[in-house]
Amino acid sequence: MKKLFTILLAVAMLASTLIPTLTNSPSTGNGKGKYNIEISGTYTPGTADEIISVDVAWEAMDFTYTGASQGTWNPVTHAYEGAIDGGWSGNTPTITVTNHSNVAVNATLSFTANVTGVVGTFTEVSGTENDNILELATAEGTVVADAPTASANFGISGAAIDADKALGTITVTIAKTGSAEGGETATVVTTFAELQAAVNNGGTVKLGGDITLEDYLNIYAASPLLLDLNGHTITGTNKSVYLKSGTCTIRGGSITVTSTNAVNNFGDTLTIDQCTISSASGCALYNGSGDATVKNSTLSRTDNWYVVYAAEGTVSLEGTVDLSGTIKENDGGKVTVLPGTHNFAPTSYVDTNTYTVTNNGDGKWTVAEK
Repeated sequence: MKKLFTILLAVAMLASTLIPTLTNSPSTGNGKGKYNIEISGTYTPGTADEIISVDVAWEAMDFTYTGASQGTWNPVTHAYEGAIDGGWSGNTPTITVTNHSNVAVNATLSFTANVTGVVGTFTEVSGTENDNILELATAEGTVVADAPTASANFGISGAAIDADKALGTITVTIAKTGSAEGGETATVVTTFAELQAAVNNGGTVKLGGDITLEDYLNIYAASPLLLDLNGHTITGTNKSVYLKSGTCTIRGGSITVTSTNAVNNFGDTLTIDQCTISSASGCALYNGSGDATVKNSTLSRTDNWYVVYAAEGTVSLEGTVDLSGTIKENDGGKVTVLPGTHNFAPTSYVDTNTYTVTNNGDGKWTVAEK
């Protein structure tokens, strides 16, 4: 009997350990009945990673420079006939970008020359003014055969070559639309108030449309500013753009002013790149201090007076720069013409110990490294 009792006691102890403890239950009861247990769920939305994938295709990038020729000797007249100016072939091979991404992307095209004075120019096939930036919509909702595509033609101009050479390198930079180089988010503006508020913060400010100046656009750039005109135009009557301090690059569009200077530099460094700057009765560029660089741009003044005025600091002109008007240097200011092609005689502004100046005979002059 003692042995049996021991076994039964062990069974009882085991059974007691199998009874669940309900001390943490939100509902408790005593005895029989129904017990309700509330069930909660948490929603976490599903997300898709942003995938950037593009195809970049290009035609053969081969260009020919044909040297100047005196023409054909005529033994009757003892003179050459049919003289030919030297120049680059007019071929313009195409670069095509196709977007397979689930986001819209921009493809920014740039050219770095190996030969001083050689200039590369991009012309978007669709005719957008901001020719070096291809904008492609997202591929979402498309089949592969209909993926968004954009193209640009590329041409060479400027300095001559006297032997076969590698002319340079084209770089295609792909980034999500709305972002700038380095992953920095661009601030897109469509009104003067938005533009004025954005420029003093530095970074990249991008025009979303044409803007009329309601007051002077005063820029106090706390950090380097890229003002991307994005193919649009800033228009003013008696108001203009002032760089008051800091460093600023104005790129890819137009600034048109009626009765005052169009762009004024009183900051540290100003760069005007791929722009058309014009004023009816003021300077296209007035440099009051610091240094300014104009690259691959057109500056004009309707009354044909001072189009570039270097009161202080240095103004450098490089690449393809066309001027309509005259250049003015004050005692504290200097204009320097660097390698490129220009529609004015640049010799007075060229360091002829370093560069040559060639009159192309077509209203253009080429500055090239010796």
